[in-house]
Amino acid sequence: MPSTALDRRTEIVEAARRLIVERGLEGLRFGDVARAVGINNGTLLYYFPSKEALIQAVGALLVEHFSTTSTLPAQRAALPPLDLLEDEFQDGKRRLNETDGLVYTELLVRAQRDDAVASMLRHIDAGWHASLTPMLERGRTDGTFRPDLDVDLAARLIMTTIRGIGMQALIDRNVPAAEQAMQAAFEMLRDSFAGRRPA
Repeated sequence: MPSTALDRRTEIVEAARRLIVERGLEGLRFGDVARAVGINNGTLLYYFPSKEALIQAVGALLVEHFSTTSTLPAQRAALPPLDLLEDEFQDGKRRLNETDGLVYTELLVRAQRDDAVASMLRHIDAGWHASLTPMLERGRTDGTFRPDLDVDLAARLIMTTIRGIGMQALIDRNVPAAEQAMQAAFEMLRDSFAGRRPA
């Protein structure tokens, strides 16, 4: 039983996230969320005045999940740029087995007609881009990457590649193939960023 209002709120958001994974965003019902956490609709409305507010809270949870990587920030700062680049793709592989990709895809569709959700997804992208830029700039400065590497474009390539493989894995339902694609994509981008020609 949650001990605080924050705990109850978190429990509600987690229940909504699970229901989105099971039924999709259009199948999310207020009453089902309330039942999942053992409260009535009136109590749920106390925490979230609308379905839209609940969906936005699920999006905020997704932002939190996506900003957490397998490598701690202090450890990341000490890693060489190539290790950090590989870590991005390893993190992508790890996420292939999580349900956040399903929720993200549902929110992506919703973002086409919901400015608040679109803003949240842009926030996820901005945070990810901002985390990649220092690694790419450091690699360009220390000679790991080509001196003419376009850091902004390189960051976008990393993001779209990892996201694309993750979305394809949702369609194919073939995690091993997606893991191979992640590894191959890492190697191709690594060589491209370093200015190496394929053997």
